[in-house]
Amino acid sequence: MTHDGLDEAQAEWEGELARIHRTRRELELKEWSMIGPFIAQSAEEAFTQSFPPESELDFSKSYQDGKLSWNARPEWKDGKAQPLLGNKAATYLHRRILAESARKLKFFVATNAPYADGLKVWLNGRLVLAKAVEGCEPAKSIEVQVDLRSGANDLLLKAVNYGGGYGFYFSLDAPLEDKALMQVMAAAAKPLLERDGAEKTALRHWFRQKNSPRLQALGRQLSQLRKEKEELEQDIPTVRVMEDMEYRRPTHVLVRGDYRSKGERVSAGVPEFLPSLPPGEKVDRLALARWLVDPGHPLVGRVAVNRFWQLFFGTGIVQTANEFGTQGEPPSHPGLLDWLAREFVDGGWDVQSMLKTIAMSATYRQSSRFRPDLLSRDPANRLLAKGPRLRLPAEAIRDNVLAISGLLDRDRPPGGPSVYPYQPPGLWENKAFYCRTKYEQSEGEDLYRRSLYTFWKRSVPNPILQTFDAPDREVCTVSRERTVTPLQALITLNETTYVEAARIFAQRILKEAGPSVRERIRFAYRTALARPPGPEEEKITERTFHRIFDTYRGEAAKAQQLASIGESPADADLEVTQLAAWTGVAKLILNLDETMTKE
Repeated sequence: MTHDGLDEAQAEWEGELARIHRTRRELELKEWSMIGPFIAQSAEEAFTQSFPPESELDFSKSYQDGKLSWNARPEWKDGKAQPLLGNKAATYLHRRILAESARKLKFFVATNAPYADGLKVWLNGRLVLAKAVEGCEPAKSIEVQVDLRSGANDLLLKAVNYGGGYGFYFSLDAPLEDKALMQVMAAAAKPLLERDGAEKTALRHWFRQKNSPRLQALGRQLSQLRKEKEELEQDIPTVRVMEDMEYRRPTHVLVRGDYRSKGERVSAGVPEFLPSLPPGEKVDRLALARWLVDPGHPLVGRVAVNRFWQLFFGTGIVQTANEFGTQGEPPSHPGLLDWLAREFVDGGWDVQSMLKTIAMSATYRQSSRFRPDLLSRDPANRLLAKGPRLRLPAEAIRDNVLAISGLLDRDRPPGGPSVYPYQPPGLWENKAFYCRTKYEQSEGEDLYRRSLYTFWKRSVPNPILQTFDAPDREVCTVSRERTVTPLQALITLNETTYVEAARIFAQRILKEAGPSVRERIRFAYRTALARPPGPEEEKITERTFHRIFDTYRGEAAKAQQLASIGESPADADLEVTQLAAWTGVAKLILNLDETMTKE
């Protein structure tokens, strides 16, 4: 870069500095005051609702029973982000600007957070900026130009928090995100011979960006390549990795849990009553992992097979699956637990082989029918005198219904990205914290993948699975609760997934079974329950079919409405009244306790 180029850069920036200095001489910016937060039901409401400061600037008044009043903030400095409080709330910021004469003023303002929050700006009661959040926008400063009148001017800002921590930023000089600009301005203000190497580099870089067409073209190309690289990297799944510190931090017993009161110094190790770590080996997480699966370790194999047993029987051999210590219950069959654990370890920790062993055992293959003679002797089946009878877990209830209907996606190999099945509209939008998140429902076969692939948002769990006792995954869940509630029946009778599955099941009944009503009923029972209906069940189901058919026979529009629920198209070759009636029968069978119970 030539001396002439440096001189040009210096002249331009000296002009900009002069403008800023002149602005500051002609203006007097008073200290900031604030009031808030005004809490709302949602971030959108906080942005749109007009709170008292918007209609009156009376600094002597307080609001919300005296809880909110104006407070001066003389410590707040321009050009520095200031933290604010309140979730889904609005905070108002005011300052008075005194001008020698009417003039224009340019400044930069931002709501400072990982994602942009809502912002409104008034000057002398006139709204000059209203910026609502559109999706997950990155935090960015906004340039605002206003017309000041001679004398006092009231500048009012409304910062709306859409979730999480936030703050605000105000500057006459530069946007919050433009760090390089300040360095260039400072370098340009110095005489040439007083600039250091970093300042000369900053000026040279700025000048080339502004004056070299070739460099500008390369810059655009570089920006495009960086964007493509970022998009590519976002498509690559990432896994969090933990690393040990190079030098281990000293650790002490905290006396009465107080981190300020350190007791005896301790080091990493394993309980003395269990096998010790190999001598000479580095004590880290890898050593711990190897120690856990050492064939001589007596605990891990027992805990693992107890969990497997719990999956099949509902209760582990040790009932307290989360507690194998002195406060837990002893095993109901100690010898069985020992044998299973030994088989599991000696078999190379083969989970599939162990599950097959349990599933093919005579104990598991017993009848689960209720036996009056066991009611008083063994009501919880701890003696294993009969097979287990358990309500299916949440995911299996949905998958079973999809499988019976024929909707379940069985063609794709295991794995792949998460999917977004049916969900009540607006749920994510109302409960998202850091930004407004929109739930984009999947299409086609993705709607019918196994529940294992359902996208899980920890702050907003899938409501259908949660109703059937799926845990929220905030903490480790060793054993799920099992409940039977009216709300569950409401879902299986009305939620889109289950109604659509019943309709597709009805199409199977009409196309794959015989022509008579009873043949179709028997096909439905065999398909759903792997058994024919009993005589009384057959009569009740037949009467139900005729009653539903008579209801829809004169209501073609309602029958068509039922046939249109869900994304899968109805078979146009089927008569819609017949389809609606058999959909009702299918819903009946899919909602039987036997359909949703493993026995």
